[in-house]
Amino acid sequence: MTIRLTNDIKEGMPPQETLTRRQLFKSVLDRTKEISAIAALLAACGPSASPARVEPTPYGWLHFISSNHPYEIDYPARWTTEKKQVGGKMQDIFNGEVSGNFQTNVIIVSEPTTQSDEAYAKNVEKELIELKTQALRGAGGPLVGGYWREIAGQKASVFHVNFPKEALVMNPEIEFRVAVFVKDKRGWNIALSCVPSAIPTEERKFEEMLYRFKLR
Repeated sequence: MTIRLTNDIKEGMPPQETLTRRQLFKSVLDRTKEISAIAALLAACGPSASPARVEPTPYGWLHFISSNHPYEIDYPARWTTEKKQVGGKMQDIFNGEVSGNFQTNVIIVSEPTTQSDEAYAKNVEKELIELKTQALRGAGGPLVGGYWREIAGQKASVFHVNFPKEALVMNPEIEFRVAVFVKDKRGWNIALSCVPSAIPTEERKFEEMLYRFKLR
């Protein structure tokens, strides 16, 4: 039985934090179907902190100022950017290299919230586990791991979660890194997705992007 990882919004439904985050994670998984199909045709712990600093964009990277959310960030110059509306919220999407018939991407979205950092992070963790459980028909289990770090001067949680290929019909196994934090009553979600073999390279880029993420 094929499980559709979608969560269509019913007309007239009021916006909710849970729905927004669920849409974010599910949109990344749904996107694997599109990207892996295109790629096939073409081809082929402990906490760490990053102190706030101001410095020029490094060689081989580009600077991005969002028109959707109050932030700016540096990203690899070979990557491309696009916008997509999901669940009534605009996402900024950074598309990286194709590896294992899947295109690495980072999605950034923010939403209003009245929750604390800890409560917001706990809800995100719960929703990731529920989504994995749904995808595997009850075999979700714990996340791979998680840790605290600093992003834009704010305490942030970074969760690791793996979606085996059994959960993604006709797609490769996917690794998520999901960073979440709260600032000025806005919750932020910054999510990396890539195949496990690309993690050593792409996670370093993701960490550098988090390091260079600045609120406006």
